[in-house]
Amino acid sequence: MQATFFVIYRPPYRDLSATKYVDSLIRCFEQHCSNNYVNIVAGDFNCPNINWADHSAPNDYVNQSILNWAVSYGFVQYVNFSTRGQNILDLVLTDDDQIISDIADSPPIGLSDHCVVDFVLNVVCNADCNYYNCNSENTKKYKWYEADVLCMEQHLNSINWNDFICHNSSVALAWSAFIDLLWDTVDEFVPYSVTRVQPGKP
Repeated sequence: MQATFFVIYRPPYRDLSATKYVDSLIRCFEQHCSNNYVNIVAGDFNCPNINWADHSAPNDYVNQSILNWAVSYGFVQYVNFSTRGQNILDLVLTDDDQIISDIADSPPIGLSDHCVVDFVLNVVCNADCNYYNCNSENTKKYKWYEADVLCMEQHLNSINWNDFICHNSSVALAWSAFIDLLWDTVDEFVPYSVTRVQPGKP
């Protein structure tokens, strides 16, 4: 798997310098984030008032710019616990919602007043595999922010669910068919790019 890691720090200001800083930060993300592999952003954003659960933020330039960038480029934010005092300042974002799991806090290091944010990257590393000779696999990277939600809704509403259930008589068959149907719908109405995954390279 190929990935780009961004480790950032944004000072806790809201003045003109903060505006220039966040513009520069977002330009960096836009220039260096790639559609061909996974992008992971971690660091102290100093934006405690962004509500990542419902994608809302105060109506100021810094908060709105960061939130709009994350939503527009399909990033998911994982930290849901306080990282300093009662505030969520340290964030972990990625545009692949399957790659991060087991996120948790650990005690601060040294004299830091921020907790450590631990997480697991769900990748497979094989040290015995030559990167250039391994069989590569293709994986889809969905652009959820460009999804045609209205057409998805119309498509799902057009299905005769009674017939669907009758043709899948057991719970296991019905569940499998339902999952297949959902992913077929996603493929039809959510744009995606195909990423070549090299299993021999972390």
